[in-house]
Amino acid sequence: MKKYISLAVILCFAALCSLLAQDGTWKVLNSTDLMKEYNFNQVTFAPGLNYHQGYASGFIFAENIDGTGAVLKTMDGGDTWAILKTTNESYGGLTNGKMFGSIFYAWGKEKTLLKGESGGLIWSLLTLPETSESEILDAEFKSDGVTGIITDGKHIYYTSNGGTAWGESELPNGVTGISDLVYAGGNLFFAVGQKGQILKSTNSGYQWTVVNNSNTTINFTAAIFRDSDYGVFAGVSTVSPKKACIWLTTNGGLDIFEAQTIETTNIFKSFTSTNDGHLYTISDGGKLIRSIDEGLTWNNVALDMPVGQTAKAFTITPHNVMYAVGELGLVEINAPKLKADFASYLPDNSKKNEFAFTNKSEGYISSIKWRFESANPSEGFGREVPLVSFNKSGSWDVTLVVTGKCPGTTATVSDTIIKPIEAIADFDWELFVIGDYRNTRVVFPEGQNLIGFMTTSYMTTGQKGEIWKTTDGGNTWRCVLKSTDDLVVKGLEGLDFCNLQKGYACGFGASFTGKGGKDSQLWRTTDEGETWSLVDLSGVESYGTEEYFGNIVFSDENTGVLLYTTKVFYTEDGGTTWNLGKIKSNIWNGIRANMSLWDICSADDSTFYGVGKDNQVFKSDDGGKNWVLVYSAEQGAQQYYTSVGFRDANYGIVGPDDTSDGNVYLTTDGGTTWSEIPTKTYAIFNTVDFVNDTTVYIGGTTYSSTILKSIDGGLTWTEEKHPSIGEALNDISHSSTGVVYATGSSGVFKRYIPEINAEFSFVQDDEKKNLDVEFRNGSFGFLTDYEWKVNGEVKSTKFNPVITFPGAGTYQVTLTVSGNHPDKGLLSATVTKSIEIVGGSSIEDETLSGGDLNVFPNPVVDMLNYSFSLNKSANVKVDIMNVNGQTIATQQYTSLEAGEYLYKVNAESWNKGVYLLQLVVDGSVVKTVKIIK
Repeated sequence: MKKYISLAVILCFAALCSLLAQDGTWKVLNSTDLMKEYNFNQVTFAPGLNYHQGYASGFIFAENIDGTGAVLKTMDGGDTWAILKTTNESYGGLTNGKMFGSIFYAWGKEKTLLKGESGGLIWSLLTLPETSESEILDAEFKSDGVTGIITDGKHIYYTSNGGTAWGESELPNGVTGISDLVYAGGNLFFAVGQKGQILKSTNSGYQWTVVNNSNTTINFTAAIFRDSDYGVFAGVSTVSPKKACIWLTTNGGLDIFEAQTIETTNIFKSFTSTNDGHLYTISDGGKLIRSIDEGLTWNNVALDMPVGQTAKAFTITPHNVMYAVGELGLVEINAPKLKADFASYLPDNSKKNEFAFTNKSEGYISSIKWRFESANPSEGFGREVPLVSFNKSGSWDVTLVVTGKCPGTTATVSDTIIKPIEAIADFDWELFVIGDYRNTRVVFPEGQNLIGFMTTSYMTTGQKGEIWKTTDGGNTWRCVLKSTDDLVVKGLEGLDFCNLQKGYACGFGASFTGKGGKDSQLWRTTDEGETWSLVDLSGVESYGTEEYFGNIVFSDENTGVLLYTTKVFYTEDGGTTWNLGKIKSNIWNGIRANMSLWDICSADDSTFYGVGKDNQVFKSDDGGKNWVLVYSAEQGAQQYYTSVGFRDANYGIVGPDDTSDGNVYLTTDGGTTWSEIPTKTYAIFNTVDFVNDTTVYIGGTTYSSTILKSIDGGLTWTEEKHPSIGEALNDISHSSTGVVYATGSSGVFKRYIPEINAEFSFVQDDEKKNLDVEFRNGSFGFLTDYEWKVNGEVKSTKFNPVITFPGAGTYQVTLTVSGNHPDKGLLSATVTKSIEIVGGSSIEDETLSGGDLNVFPNPVVDMLNYSFSLNKSANVKVDIMNVNGQTIATQQYTSLEAGEYLYKVNAESWNKGVYLLQLVVDGSVVKTVKIIK
C-alpha cells in the first residue's frame, strides 16, 4: 500500500525551513598552482583518526587535467594540502572516495580503485575483475571497511576481505545502468539506477532482487537509507521537460513517492547526512540543497563560487562546518561562529550516575576540553563523546571549552559552556583523573598505606612516560619523574619496590606493534621515589635485542624479575646486578614453548609465574634463574593469557584476552591443572590482585573498564559498581591496609576503601620465652594512626612494632587504628588480644658472662658494624638469628689475641624485622643483642 504525507505536513516543514538561521559566509581557501591542475571530485573529513585534532584531518579525491588521479590530505582544516597518492598514466582520475570506519576507498576511471589505511598514509591499488568496465561508478562498504561492493554500472562485485578478492554478484535479468550503492545495516545493501530501478541484497551483495522498477521515466542517480525501510532518492526525469526530483520510501523501496521537484536539469549524485538528521545533496552543476525533515522538503543553500569555477562535491562536519570543492583546485569553507554546547543522556537507565556527553558545538574546532566537577579535577579530556561516572550523588557542573583557528583566518577563538548534571551514585569506588594519559601501574610499597606510586605512558605507548607519587593514600599526586631537554623518559609499563627506599620502573619507546630494543629503559630510586636514575644494562646478556620491557616484580628486598618480551632477567641483590634467566624445560605435552610474555607475578619469595602467547604458563621456583613451561594451549592458537596472580606457590588465577566465554582459569597445584571459572563478564582481563587468601580482584576492559571481585578465592565473581569514563583498566593493587587501587587509560585512578577494621597477629618463639615480640598489623581501612597498649599503657605508635615485655605473665594487648576517611571523616576501630610470656628476661643487653659487644647503626639499613673486646686469646663465633631462633649468618674467628675488634656484615638482603646477634667466646654465649632492620 502506498503511504502518503499530507500537504499540511509538507507546508509545516516548509515553514520550519524558512525559520532556519542563515548560513555563514563562504570563503575560498588558498590553492597552490599544483592544486589548480586538478578538478576536485569529492571531499571528506575524518573524525576519530586523532580526536585531539578535531575535524582537521581531511581528504580530497581528484582528477588531474592530464587524466591521472590523486589523493590530497590536510591536517589543518584546509589551509594547506599535500598529495598523498597519485595514479600514473595507466590509470584514470579519481571521481569519488569515502571513508568506511578507518579505511578509505577511492575510485574512478580506467578501472582505478585505491585502498587507504593507517589514517590515509598508506595506499594500495586493488586488482579488479577482468569483466569490469573501464570506470568504477560507486563503492559501498560496511563500517569495518572489509565487506563491501562496487559497481561499474553494468556489474556489481562483492568482497569480504577488503578488496583482496572480488566475486561477481548475481543480478536479475535486464538490470543495467546502476549508478549508486547504499549500505543499510546488517547484511543489507541497496542499488539504484536507470529506469527507476531499485535493487536489494540481503547477503552483502552476493545476490540481488528487484524491489521496484515501476517508474521507468526516472533515472535514479543517488540514494541514502536511514534504516532498512526509510530511504531518500535523487533522480532526473527522462521525459521533457527534464527536471531533477527527490523521492522517498518508507518500506524499503516497495513503494516510492515524489517529495519535491528541483528546478534544475543538473544531476544530484550523492547525499551527505549530519548527526542531527539533516540531508544535503549537490548537483554536478554546483547546486546545493538541504532538507531538515528527512527529505520531505528541500531548500537552496547559496554557494558563492569564484568566476569560472563550479563546486563538484560537498561535505559537512558534525559541528556544521561546510566544505565545497570543485574545478581547478577549488576549496571553500563555510564555518558558523564558534559556539560551545553539549547534550547528555543516561546510556543505561539503571545507572543514574553514568552519563554520556555529546559535543553539540558549532564552528571550526581544533581542541576540546571537558571538566567534570565530581569526577575530580579532570582537565584534558579531549573526547567528542566521553562517558563519565560521577563519584557521588548531587548536582555537579560540567564544563566544555572548545577552541579553534578557522582555516583562512589568523585568530584563535574559544567558547565555554557550563551545565549542571544531577547524579545519583551507588558505589563505593572513587574516581580520580591524573592528567590525560594512560596510567599503567600503581604500587604501594610493602607496609605502606599512604605512600604510593603510579607510572604513566602518554596515550600512545611510544611517547613519553612519567612517575607520580602520593603521600596521602591517593588524595593528591605530584610528578617525580618526567622528560627533560636532556633525557626522554620512555612510556613506562612496569613498577615495583624492593622496600620503601628502593624501587624500579621500566618501559620502552616503541609502539606495541613495533620494536623496543635499546629504547627500553630501567629506572631506579633509592630515596623513596624522590629522584630516579637510569640503570645501565649494557653488559647484561641478550639486552639490546629488539624487544621491550613489559613489567618488573620483586618477591622480597633482593629477589626480582624483569620481563623483556621473550626473555626474563633476574636479580638476587635488589637490582644491583641482572642476569638472563634460562628456559629449563620448553616442552609440555609435546607442545614447544613460545615464551612471549604479557604478564608476570611473584607467588612467594622464590616462585614466579609468567603468562602470554598461546595461553602458555611458565614457572620459576628459583628466583627467576630457570623457567619451565607448565601449561599451553594448542601450538599457534594465537590466544593470550594477559594477566596472572598467585596467592602462594600453588594457588593462582590467570585472565585471558578472549572475550567470547567470560571465563578465568584457576589452579591449585602450581599450574599443572586448570579449572574454568565463569565470570559472566566478557572482558579482556589485564590484571589480577590477591588482597588476601580469599579476597581477589581482576580487572580489564570491555567497552569500558571492568572490575570483578571474589571473596572465596576466585571460585565465584561479582562485578563491582564503580565510576567509569569509558577507560581501559590496566592495573589493580592494594595497600597494606586493604585499600584497593585501580588505574587505566584517560588518566584514570580509582580507589576502594574497605570498612575500617582492627586486627593483628604476633610472632613468638615456640617456648614463648622471648620478651621481645614482633607484632603484625592486619587492619583494614584508610588508616593513618596506630596505638598499641599493653595492659592499658601505650607502648608504640608504629605500624608493625616490636614490644618488649617486662617478664613472665599474661598481657592484654590492645590495638586502636584510626584514619580521616575522605567521605566519612575520622573513624577508628579497636581490638584486644591476650599474649602469654613464659619467662626469661629481655634479650637486649643481656650479659651472660664478661666481655663487651656493640652494634651500630641500630636500626640497620645495609651494612651492620659490630665490635667487641677480649681480655685474653680466644676463639670467637658470631651468630645472627631471627626471632624464631633460625641462624641466618655465622662468622668465626680462631685464636684471636686480646684486644679490640671491629667487623662488618652485609645486611642489605635481610627482610625487615627483629634479629639477634650472639657473641660466643670459647663455646660460651657471652652476650646477645637485639637488632632492628
